[in-house]
Amino acid sequence: MFERLFEHGEVSLAPALAPDLASLRAQIRRLEGQEAPGDVVGFGVPEALRSAFPQGLRAGAAYSVSGSLTLALVLLAEACRQGAWCGIVGLPGLGMEVAARQGLDLDRVLLVPSPGDQWSTVVAALAEIVPVVLAAPVRLPPGEVARLAARLRERGCTLLLTGAPGCWPGAQADLQATPAGWRGLGTGHGCLLSRRIAVEVSHRAGRTSRHHLEVS
Repeated sequence: MFERLFEHGEVSLAPALAPDLASLRAQIRRLEGQEAPGDVVGFGVPEALRSAFPQGLRAGAAYSVSGSLTLALVLLAEACRQGAWCGIVGLPGLGMEVAARQGLDLDRVLLVPSPGDQWSTVVAALAEIVPVVLAAPVRLPPGEVARLAARLRERGCTLLLTGAPGCWPGAQADLQATPAGWRGLGTGHGCLLSRRIAVEVSHRAGRTSRHHLEVS
């Protein structure tokens, strides 16, 4: 079920749905020579979004990211740059080259492309061993949402959801991205170097702000 991504491909870590979490934590600790990733709490955001999240994204909270998978990958990559491991759930079409281009460290990724009807079980298991999970959301009964939210808070795992605003009850904030132009093009000449996206951040408390982010 869980796979570790290396530069040369995918290596299976455990064939079962409920892997030996203690063993997996120990394996990650050996690979990194440091504390298990579950001990990491919270992480910062790219500079362009720091005015919206001056303390970074909260450990144990959920955030919806709509309009741009790239934006979600940029947030995930920022966590990796700060030493975190991460999980990706329910995104079978995600290109790893695209993810790496956004700065994601593939050596720190646990991938579950197709969790099927075990989505919440998989996310809960990942929350035990990594501090941040990116997932395509599914519809869950309210009780299951509450149980998973409690597990995230207990383990200090941040959940990024690629669904529309409101896809996760109680999300700390919704980030909506829209295209905002390209960089590198002149008048009839030049090459596309990067693109800009506008990001509207709506916090649960009601505060809304707008930002611009340049991505590859």
